[in-house]
Amino acid sequence: MDAGARFPRSSRHQGGWFIGHCRCAEVAGEGFVVLDRGSNHRRCARLVGSQIFDRTDGQAGRRSDVAGSAFDSDRGLSGAFHREPQLSHYRVDGKRIRHPRLLPPQHRVRDGAGGIGCRRSRRDRWRCRMSSVVRALRSFVSGSGAIAVVKAPPGSGKTYTLVESLDAGIKGRQRIVVAAQTNNQVDEICGRIAARYDKQTVIRFSSSGYQRPANTNDRVVYIDRKNAIPDGPLVMVGTVAKLALSKFDGDFDIIFVDEAWQMAWADFLPMRHAADRYVFIGDPGQIPPTVAIDVDRWESSDHPPHQATPTLILSNPNLAPLRTELRLPTCRRLPFDSVQLVNRFYDFEFDSDAKQGERFIRPTKNVRSGGPAADAVDAALVAMNASRHPSTTSILQMPTPAAGLPVGTDIELARYTAAVVARLIERRCEVSTAPDEKSAPRMLRSADIGVVSTHNLMNTAIQNELRALSSKYADIRVTTPERWQGLEKPVMVAVHPLSGVMSPSAFDLETGRLCVMSSRHQAACFFVTRDHVSDTLDDHLPLADQALGALDAVGKGHALHREFLAYHRERNLIV
Repeated sequence: MDAGARFPRSSRHQGGWFIGHCRCAEVAGEGFVVLDRGSNHRRCARLVGSQIFDRTDGQAGRRSDVAGSAFDSDRGLSGAFHREPQLSHYRVDGKRIRHPRLLPPQHRVRDGAGGIGCRRSRRDRWRCRMSSVVRALRSFVSGSGAIAVVKAPPGSGKTYTLVESLDAGIKGRQRIVVAAQTNNQVDEICGRIAARYDKQTVIRFSSSGYQRPANTNDRVVYIDRKNAIPDGPLVMVGTVAKLALSKFDGDFDIIFVDEAWQMAWADFLPMRHAADRYVFIGDPGQIPPTVAIDVDRWESSDHPPHQATPTLILSNPNLAPLRTELRLPTCRRLPFDSVQLVNRFYDFEFDSDAKQGERFIRPTKNVRSGGPAADAVDAALVAMNASRHPSTTSILQMPTPAAGLPVGTDIELARYTAAVVARLIERRCEVSTAPDEKSAPRMLRSADIGVVSTHNLMNTAIQNELRALSSKYADIRVTTPERWQGLEKPVMVAVHPLSGVMSPSAFDLETGRLCVMSSRHQAACFFVTRDHVSDTLDDHLPLADQALGALDAVGKGHALHREFLAYHRERNLIV
């Protein structure tokens, strides 16, 4: 519940009771914390378990419900709460208390608005903030709104939000269809829906030749023909491509689209008639939809078919009265300082669930320098741990040959990238990826590392170099940013998209790839590049040849790449 939201006395909102006119917030769907102190009204809060302290209104004899249990100003809740005749006195477990601040410290926590409530875990605080979006979506689903768009930063719980918001549709006995971009995403969503709603059958709409993955929940039913879809309330999940091939005409009440910014307008149009209400959830910082044909003719169109569907919906003023816009506020994946860096790629701000200095990578073993990247990795680790709060990103530069950059795949850079991975393992680095690991970090393993590069030939070369170093590196995932979307690793090693590029194209400067590369890690990310990139950006003049009125994506990419380098240069994180 957003701080500051007011509710009628003793009113119920999405499963939680709000007493009087005080402002309250829900904690993980059950408790309450205080967010306001009214001059005429007492505060309402939940302590631990079923113990309640404080009273909302100052008038005796008025009965209200808290989390479904009734009590009034002179009566306790399960014997745990009792208010003295004086309005300022309370009893908790037999102790007479004048004010909630006199509670034992372990039961107190100060929230952002200055109130005192129950102590909450990090995960509860994250779910508390997210729950406002889930409640808003549930309200939308059970209502009559036409379009809802949810902007989400990386690692913010997009799929969790989607699955939780289905609750209103399932209880309302609606016919729901969920569209995702890939079969892997569809399989994951099916499993999570089946696990969340233990009495719900999930229809998996697939092709006839698709093999059912191992360990699929028994309540996931595979159907490959439209006429086999049952009547009545249901939840069906399929890829956008599969749904577009079948002609649906108002067969469903609502469509949910996961990873919606990966779906082009042209891909949405064939399935739009399946329902007349839509929920789009996705990350606007991700790579735009891949289009295999020339799209110049549509650049100045009001509805360019190659652009992401939510982008067009949000930019259309005629749809403003019909749409609901929401944002997930917190990134759980990235470290504190990495969120500050990645925020630059978005048109809205979001917070980090991780505290400053909570995530890190640091070496535990001194090993004699060996290999082409050893000195650079050692220097980067020193720089990242030089301040009070460790940094979690750095750039490792490799000299550009005096004779010029190599033609084709830069094998030397591929060998250097593989050596970075090997050196991190050789130094027996330890990492912290969660609050409980800050004081007890765990040892980095090869399975904790991922590698990303924008070109398949470079990725193949890196894989070959890793295998040549050791067979234990053979299973390290090395692939493109497109395939890394939605995935994460404790440590990432990324080949900078402008490394080896002397005349950057629109593809090279596209910000989505750099954003994805910068947002897959939980503890640290090392960028590997030739040392010409800064000079290349200084010498490069964006052409600004976009269509009249269209976004200057090349100019934006050029500016963000310069900011990215400046961020690391100012913090001495380029070695």
